Amino acid sequence: MPRKGITIYELLISCPGDVLDYFDVLKESVENFNRVLGALNNIEVVIKHWSTDSYPESGDKPQELLNKQFVRDCDAAVVIF
Repeated sequence: MPRKGITIYELLISCPGDVLDYFDVLKESVENFNRVLGALNNIEVVIKHWSTDSYPESGDKPQELLNKQFVRDCDAAVVIF
């Protein structure tokens, strides 16, 4: 049965390709949060990352295209270096 009145927060994860192990740890942590605390509080955190949430486009600088596609709509960001 679908939950009603759920609040969704979009979390931008920004990281270079050489720290993908840390990205996986963060992704697993968010999934655990959603499963336990999110379900209890009727919220969900959705991860946004360029590898899964961007699409091919031209006409502007690459970063600006990503900003328009999904970055500006995110509620929070985590940067991993």
